[in-house]
Amino acid sequence: MSKFITKTAILVLLTSSNLAVSYLHGCRNPGLAFGDYSKFNRVRAALESIDGVTVEQTWVHQDVTQENFGFYIRINNSQPLHLIFQQDNRLKNLRGARLVEELKNMIKAKAVWII
Repeated sequence: MSKFITKTAILVLLTSSNLAVSYLHGCRNPGLAFGDYSKFNRVRAALESIDGVTVEQTWVHQDVTQENFGFYIRINNSQPLHLIFQQDNRLKNLRGARLVEELKNMIKAKAVWII
């Protein structure tokens, strides 16, 4: 029974600290690589690291999980492109060099929405 109480106390502490951080940030994106906006922040950072890519505008489905988000980008002052990342998009779970490489391939193949 004591293990149950300890696990419950830890769960309550973690939940309340997440709520406190959300409240303090006013449900805004604090720019962290973890938490509610982690996937969005990782993809944005990866896009911004690619030479010639400029992120002009972003959007996020504002709810608890941010399952959908997108970016309006330009590549070397070209026509704007709209990248949409939906809930089941596998790229959202990649990190680091692998994510950057996959984004480059996606952009190169023009596998994006053109405005």
